[in-house]
Order: sequence, then structure tokens, then C-alpha cells
Amino acid sequence: MGYVTGIVLPLSLSYDSYGYYKLFGLYLLYVGVFHFGFIDGIFLKYAGIDYNDLNKKNFSKYFRFLLILQITMTLLVCLASIIFLDGDRRLVFVLVSLNVMPWNLLTYFQMISQITSRFKEYSLRNILYSILSMIFMITLVLIGDKNYLHYIIVQIVVNIILVIYYLFTYKDITMHKSKVDKTSIVSYQESMAESDKTSIRSIFKLGIPLLLSNLVVVLIVNLPKQVVDIAFSVKDFAIFAFAFSLLSFITLFINAMSTVLYPSLMRSSESRRDDLYTPLSNGLSMLSIAALMGYFVLKIIVINYIPKYEDSIETLLFLFPSVMIISQIQIIKQNYFKSKLNNKEFMWITLFFTIISIVIYTFIVVFSMGNLELITIIYVFILYVWDCFCGRFLEKKYTLKYLRSNVANLVGIITFYLVSTMFETIVAMIIFGITIIIIYLIFFREELKIIYNKILSIMTKK
Repeated sequence: MGYVTGIVLPLSLSYDSYGYYKLFGLYLLYVGVFHFGFIDGIFLKYAGIDYNDLNKKNFSKYFRFLLILQITMTLLVCLASIIFLDGDRRLVFVLVSLNVMPWNLLTYFQMISQITSRFKEYSLRNILYSILSMIFMITLVLIGDKNYLHYIIVQIVVNIILVIYYLFTYKDITMHKSKVDKTSIVSYQESMAESDKTSIRSIFKLGIPLLLSNLVVVLIVNLPKQVVDIAFSVKDFAIFAFAFSLLSFITLFINAMSTVLYPSLMRSSESRRDDLYTPLSNGLSMLSIAALMGYFVLKIIVINYIPKYEDSIETLLFLFPSVMIISQIQIIKQNYFKSKLNNKEFMWITLFFTIISIVIYTFIVVFSMGNLELITIIYVFILYVWDCFCGRFLEKKYTLKYLRSNVANLVGIITFYLVSTMFETIVAMIIFGITIIIIYLIFFREELKIIYNKILSIMTKK
């Protein structure tokens, strides 16, 4: 799926069509706000529980409530789009509104898979999503369809198919019917109505801080695209969004890791979670620094096979290190904030940096005459400082060490920028590969020894 949207579609669609297609994807990220923390509250309340231990009656009520809420929000967002927007933006936002219900219902079902550790099921659904999307999109490409609206409609249809699939998979907790004595049905409904309201209010209360923290994360991570969408042309946005889309080949790993980690942490004791923090952080740094090598591969692919978007290479260069910082924040920091029930603190820290970002980006747009590269450099810098603040909070409150991985990341980023701008692609790749080894030897000798001993142990057993 990443190959189709990242490489095939930019070749098939015009700049404007691809720009509007990516615009849909950008604002689709925000439709999660329309469950108002309800899904997040269930996530926090039930994380780590076995599926068979779920209260089927309660979850059936949760689903019906969520369904009604999403239908209502779909109608409201659609109406607002029609009233306040026009042209292609109106069409894009109407389609975004039509995806509110399937998107959030899909999120709800995926959340159930996560909290009950049914990761195989979760992965199979994601694979099915990719296969269906690829079939539909490649079909459109092969018949020469240049209308971006059709590619958006494909995503909505695939989401609806998956929701229907999940409905049958989880029918025992979505269509559960409890037996009630008919003679006391009135008193039962009255008492349960109040009980249901109390339960739902408690879930909202629990989930709203996590929703807001997730929302500001989505905002700060995607803020450069928002700025380019607002202040630049559709073509500029298409080129900028293309650079971001190339990162999706790396961020797929981030999303998978983040999905698995939180329920796994919640199944561990607090002392065990604390012991895992530094090894997880250092191990992720080793992987993410090595992932920067992906830039050189993507650069070669773009120059040779997608020359139409060659202007995006410089943006991609300055943007690429953001992957390693975002991975630290979303996989490690945010999950530890959640496991420590510090969602409000994470939200305020992130909101603070979001506000700073908005001020700086506004200044850049007004005074730098539309310098996209400067926007990406500032973006990476803000992400890095944000990561340091989050790490410092966890260290100060829970004595969780973060400095070694942060310094290693900084050295990796600076070296990557220097090597990439000073040398030709192949030479830069070789030099940076040697640099990675040096960084490992300086900062991660203990981790290398552990890896070496494990490999030696496996080989000895064979």
C-alpha cells in the first residue's frame, strides 16, 4: 500500500490531483477527535485484559453509543463542509466527513484487538486493508483514471468493508442481548439508563486527556504540512506531501511497535517497566540511526524513477531525521507517559511545543518568502527539543535515564546532515555507514555485547 500511494500515485496523477488526494489524508488524521476521547477511555480502562474477560453487555452498549455518536458527527461535519467551503476543498472535506464513522468504528475495533493482545488478528486486518486498497488503486491506475476523488472513495469503501468484517468478528460484544425479566423491564431500564450514563461519563473523563495528548501529537507532527497547505500553492503542497509520504516506508515500523508496546507494558510490573525503559530507548536509537540510510536509497529511486518530484529531495533530506525523533516519542516516551498515567502532563508539554511551532512557522512564512527547507529544519529541531523535555520529565519524576540515546541521536542527525550535503550519494552512503558503526561503538557498546552474546549463543546451540 505504501508503494502505491508513495510512488505509483504521484506518477499517475497531476500535481493538483495528488495534492488534493494528500490533503484528504492530512485532514483524515483529525477525524479521531470526533469520538471525543471515548475510544481512548476504553483503551486506558481495559488495556491488558483478556478478550474472554470483557463484559459483553457493556461493550455492546459502548458500540451502540459510539455508532450513534459517529452518525451524528458525520452529518454535522458534512453540513459544515457544504456551508463553509467551496470548490475542490468542499469535495475533499465532504469525503473526510463520510469517513468519520467508518474510520472511528475501525479504530474502536482495532483498539479492542490491541488491549486484548490479539495482535495476529490486528495484523491480518491491516494486511487485508493493504491488499484491498492496492487492488482497487492499481485497477484505477491501469485504466488511466486521473480523478483523485475516485482514489479517495476507494479508501472509504475499504474502511467500510473492514468495519463490516470486524462486526462479524466481534459480534458477541457488538450485538450482545441480555435476558431480562419482562415483569421488571421498566425499573431495569430506568436503573440501567442512569448506570450507563455514569459509566460512559467515566470513560469520557478517563479518555479526554489521552485524546487531547494524541491530538496535539498529530498536530505538531503534521504542522509543517498544515503550514504549506495554508500558505503555499497546491503544487508546493503536493511536492512537500510527497516527501512526507516517502517517510511512510519507515513510519510503518513505528506504528507497529507503538501498537504492541503499551499493552505489553501494562502486563508487566511497574519495576519491570522501569527496567526496560533505557534498553528500549537505546535499542530504538540504534535502529533509527541506521534507518537514516534509507534516505540515500529513496534519493536514488526518486532521481531515476520519479524525476517529476526531484524538487522534493532537498526537503526529504532535512525532513528525514524526524523519523528517529518521532519514533522515540511515540514508541517510548508517549507509551511510558500513558503507563504512568501522566497523560495530562504529556499533553501540556506537547501543547507548549505546538504553540511555539505555530509562532515560529508563522514568522518563517511571513519573513522568509516561503522557504520549505527552513520549515523542515525548524521542524526537526523542535521535535528534538520536545523529545528532550519528555525524557527529562520521566527522568526527574521516575529516574528513567534518557541522556545517552538523546546524545547519540543528536550526533547521528548532525553527521547525517553534514555527510549528505558534502558528498555525492554513494560516497555519502559509505561514509555515513562507517559513522553509524563509530556511533554504536561510542554509545552502545553494552548493547552490542548483548547482541553478540545472543548471536553466539544461538550459533553454539545449532
